[in-house]
Amino acid sequence: RATVKGTVKEMGDGTKSVTGQPLLSNIQMLDASVVCESPAPQTVCLSMDDVEQAAAQVPVSEPEPVEETEPVEETEEPEPEPCSLDFCVELSVSYLLAYTVNGDGTITMELTYDGNGWVGIGFSENGMMVGSDAVIGSTDVGIPQKYRMTALSVDTDTAIQLMSPEEQTLTDATVEFKDGQTVMKFTKIMKEPNQIEISMGNNIMLGAYGARPTIGLHARKMAFAINLSSGASEEKAIPFMSAWLAHGIIAFIAWGVLVPTAVQSAIMRSLFKGPAWFKLHQNINATAMALTVVVFAIGVAVTSKEGAVHFENSHERMGLAMFIIATLQVLDGAKRPHAPGSGEEKTLSRKAWEIG
Repeated sequence: RATVKGTVKEMGDGTKSVTGQPLLSNIQMLDASVVCESPAPQTVCLSMDDVEQAAAQVPVSEPEPVEETEPVEETEEPEPEPCSLDFCVELSVSYLLAYTVNGDGTITMELTYDGNGWVGIGFSENGMMVGSDAVIGSTDVGIPQKYRMTALSVDTDTAIQLMSPEEQTLTDATVEFKDGQTVMKFTKIMKEPNQIEISMGNNIMLGAYGARPTIGLHARKMAFAINLSSGASEEKAIPFMSAWLAHGIIAFIAWGVLVPTAVQSAIMRSLFKGPAWFKLHQNINATAMALTVVVFAIGVAVTSKEGAVHFENSHERMGLAMFIIATLQVLDGAKRPHAPGSGEEKTLSRKAWEIG
């Protein structure tokens, strides 16, 4: 026998059924010699007989049958293809580098591109193309060869220079297009005179490939740091990328926002009182011209640092033309003859300026 003490959470309906019993919480099982104190609100003491009687009246529900389900077959993920050499580095989704450092001071490399195009790998001291050495392979040429990267140019003869026959020391060099992939493989001496040394430790390399077998402008390029002894690699930011980003953003603000706003202020001059439209037009144009000078200066400075040829492609030539035209426009506006006042006739110089 025992004394059960607890707090009434819900009162029963007073019957002798299960629903007639109170629902208790904070239940304590005490010795039968413990006598209930004066009942407080929502407090009750029951004897063990009452508890057993209430429990006997609780209906026992039969467990619902569990439907048998067919076992789900686990699908095994396809295992990655084994690396053809000691280490593999994924340069991009469609470009793979595999290599083995040999014990005789040479390194064997294999580059696989998912497509039919030229492939190349460069060896750099700073992650920049100009000044780097490279091995480039193309099915048009027939065998991979060593080049010096001489300039950023769309003209292949200007951008790369074939090394002399004495420096063409690659062995087992092949390039082929097979099963939808271009594969170039070669063995290179790691330390050669007048060439960038390849070390067992950290190296900076460049990867690139073209969309066609003919060696030309790359479809994709990347710079990466790699430790040849461990195979660890990480992508490196392309030099001067932040400068080129600023070049584009400032150009958009100048010519995509400010210049159209200045034009609209002149077209909608009737909405302004007095010369307010002209002041707005003048100030916005001046700001746009100042930003154009900044854009032009960034382009020229970074192109010089990269060792590229100035004003060689259509984008650069268009930028030069816009800069010259914008400068002449500003000078023309600054030297314009003043408009005649009320009742005054236009001067000859004013008429000539308006016609011009």
